[in-house]
Amino acid sequence: MSYSNFLGFMMDKFLKNPQVLSHYLPREAVRMHFRGDIHIHKLPHSLWIPYCAGWSYGKILRVGL
Repeated sequence: MSYSNFLGFMMDKFLKNPQVLSHYLPREAVRMHFRGDIHIHKLPHSLWIPYCAGWSYGKILRVGL
């Protein structure tokens, strides 16, 4: 298994675990993700760079784009 395959596997598991996500994102954002209101992508190496543009997920969830 390559590093990128392993990383993809781990991120897939990570994003399906609300307890883990709650350590990194606001609780309401995690609830919204699991209700299907928003989708949190498994970006390479980071949960904090939505759409590879360098924006803060926390700020987007608090104030929007």
